[in-house]
Amino acid sequence: MISITLLRIGKVQELQVENGSTVRDVFSLLKLSEEKFPGIYINGERRNPDATLEESDILGLFFPIRGEVTLKRNGQIWRAHKADPDDQFPSDFHAHNIAAPETLNLYTGVVYDARNRKYLKKLPKKVMQDFFHRLSECGVDEIQQKCSINKERFEFL
Repeated sequence: MISITLLRIGKVQELQVENGSTVRDVFSLLKLSEEKFPGIYINGERRNPDATLEESDILGLFFPIRGEVTLKRNGQIWRAHKADPDDQFPSDFHAHNIAAPETLNLYTGVVYDARNRKYLKKLPKKVMQDFFHRLSECGVDEIQQKCSINKERFEFL
C-alpha cells in the first residue's frame, strides 16, 4: 500500500491505494466518473487516467468550472473561480493550488494548508497585485465585479 493525497472540489483527502495503482483505479475506488473530472494532475503536472501513482503523490482531480481563472506565477498554478459554495475558507474569494493542498486568500495573499487550515506563508505584494490585475480583467463578470465591489478588502493595493 502507498499513501497519496487527493485534492478534489476544494477538499483534501489522504488515501491508501495499492502499489502500482493508476488514477483510473482511484476513480473506481471512489466510484467517480472519469468524465466528471477531466482535469487530472499529479504533483502539478497534467496527466491521464492511466498514470501510475507513487508514494506521497498529490493527485488533483478537477472539473471544468464556468467562470474559472487560472493564475500562474513562480511555478505555481492557482485556480480561482466565481463561487465555491461548499467552501468559504479562508474567505469568500480564494484560489486553490493545483499542485499542493493549499488555499490562497485572494484578499490578503495569505496561504493556508487546506488539510488543517494552518497559516503557511504570505505571497509577496507584487505577486498579489499581479493576480488582482489579472482577475480584474479576466472576462468573467462575477470575478471582475468581486474585484471592483470589494476593492477596499484587498490589503495589498
